[in-house]
Amino acid sequence: MNEKEHGDLSALLESLKEICSGVTAGSKELKDKLIADLEERLKHYFFFVRRFVTRDFESNTGMSFGKWIEFADKLSRNFDEISNAVQKLYDCHSKGELERTPERIDELEQAAKPFLDDYEDTIKSLSKLQKWLAAVPEAVKSVPPGFMSAEDKRIAIEESPEAVADLQKFIEALEEANTKILTIKKLKE
Repeated sequence: MNEKEHGDLSALLESLKEICSGVTAGSKELKDKLIADLEERLKHYFFFVRRFVTRDFESNTGMSFGKWIEFADKLSRNFDEISNAVQKLYDCHSKGELERTPERIDELEQAAKPFLDDYEDTIKSLSKLQKWLAAVPEAVKSVPPGFMSAEDKRIAIEESPEAVADLQKFIEALEEANTKILTIKKLKE
């Protein structure tokens, strides 16, 4: 590894550490603030509306609420492992232990393998969820009076665009993580 690659790796690792932290937090927010919160809100809707929304959600996002929670948990666990591997590589690199760098990059590759293998499916799933959330305001406007409270309608209409924007940032962070991990792998070659 020459001096330029050494400097490139330092910058990549600094950035990747921050991204991993953000993705882990984003996965938890996806689970707790979006999916679990939506599922909890649905419990207060009339049976007909709850059933319709649940079916619509599953058919348009490709997963049930429970599967989405598992998805977010898996992503969070995976990024915890990636983050640990990045930290080990960062520590090794910052101490100047260049002979151990390839070994630490191998560890990062192993930790990142599940994410890299599922990357395309992960992005597709999140994009489906984002698309479903973007359609919520129009769908909510068409719910007949009496089936959903005015307050629930207001919340859905106001919060959906925010959730769409948050998901976009999350997707971009995953894309950036993917790019940086692949770049680090190439540095070893």
